[in-house]
Amino acid sequence: MRKIAFAVAVIAAGACREAPKPEGKPAPAGLPPAEGAAKVAAGPASPHGQLPPNHPPIDPRQRMPEPADVDPTQVLEGVIDVAPELAAEVKPGDVIFLSAKAIDAATGQIVRTPIAVDRLEVAKLPMPFRLTGANVMMQGAAFKGDVAIVARIDRDRDAITRAPGDIEGTLRVTIPAKGLRLVLDTPVRP
Repeated sequence: MRKIAFAVAVIAAGACREAPKPEGKPAPAGLPPAEGAAKVAAGPASPHGQLPPNHPPIDPRQRMPEPADVDPTQVLEGVIDVAPELAAEVKPGDVIFLSAKAIDAATGQIVRTPIAVDRLEVAKLPMPFRLTGANVMMQGAAFKGDVAIVARIDRDRDAITRAPGDIEGTLRVTIPAKGLRLVLDTPVRP
């Protein structure tokens, strides 16, 4: 048995020595340069990660068009504002995570998992918002009924976390609703 294992080891060692060596330089470690990454993430790209020749520039703030099956009458639309006593704590560039969460008809409690979401960046407040069926978290989810719209200024820019320093506002409405005013008025406490 040992002779067979030794023979296999000798054959494998010889095969490794005869294997072709890779040519060229090794790939660099780390992330690609920001400009190259933007080109790759920006849209239709060639196999080399570049936009096709004569492709118009892509604005990273541009929104995707709404899917054709979204009911245009089912919309939540209004403005996000901040309570005067918290206005100094909100700065341009702050990130707002906006979500619509169902309200349990039996208990009146807000269901934890959002139906629809969006990520906004503060330029100045008040600022407009709009949620539609295009913002649903799971394809086929119904964007209708009684919901709580929750907006949160998120200091670490991570939608999953909710931490001291964040500021929230909640508004209960029935879809569809327009002319809404959602006020950021509740600092998140430890």
